[in-house]
Parts: sequence; structure tokens; C-alpha cells
Amino acid sequence: MHLLPHWNWPDRVGAEVPVYVYTNGDSAELFLNGNPSPEIERPPGDKCHRSLPATLGNVIYAPGELKAVAHEKGARIGEAVGPHGRELARLRLTPDPHSLESSGEDLCYVLVEAVDKDGNSARWR
Repeated sequence: MHLLPHWNWPDRVGAEVPVYVYTNGDSAELFLNGNPSPEIERPPGDKCHRSLPATLGNVIYAPGELKAVAHEKGARIGEAVGPHGRELARLRLTPDPHSLESSGEDLCYVLVEAVDKDGNSARWR
């Protein structure tokens, strides 16, 4: 599950920010500083895509924690928390798989993490 964008916009307090959640669950909900937004659901019959790109609309930016929770058939299956209020110190790249064949037809996903000085990260794939 992925939550976009990061949640560190000190110059956008009070402005609208579009928020997206990607999940393989059938629904997701969003929380800003513990306050819930309406739950969104995957369109009926949309099971061919691995992820649910679900815009949860424009959210009025406020400093704090942005969290998304995914559900499948009513059961909670995961959550993602956006980085918030932290100055990011470095990027960490992790390949998956760790080796490739030199055929030119192999594929490697790279996990990109923006990490703060305490090791907390935000992940994009």
C-alpha cells in the first residue's frame, strides 16, 4: 500500500493538496491527525489491477500525520503513514531482486525511501 504525496508542506498550510492511496484492498480510508475522511471503494468488477489508485480528493493541508488504512471485505489489511514535519536527511535505494541477468529482458523494482535523521522513512516504488 502506498500513500501520496509526502505530508511536509510548511508553505501550504490551509491550501488544498491532492491525496492518493494505492492498495490491493477493496477499500481505503484516510485520517489526518486522527480525523477520518469518507471511505472510498474500488469500482465493482475492477479486480484486474493489482493496485487501487484512489484519489481521496483535495485535503486542506495541516501539519501532522496523514494515514491511510486499507480494507478487504471489511478486514483491515494494511496502513501507510506519510512522512510529516520531519526534515529529510538522505535517500535510501533498495533493489528487488538484488541481481539481474544480463539478457536485457530482466526487471528490477527499486524501493526509494526518503529518510530523516532518526531513520523514519517515506517509501515510493
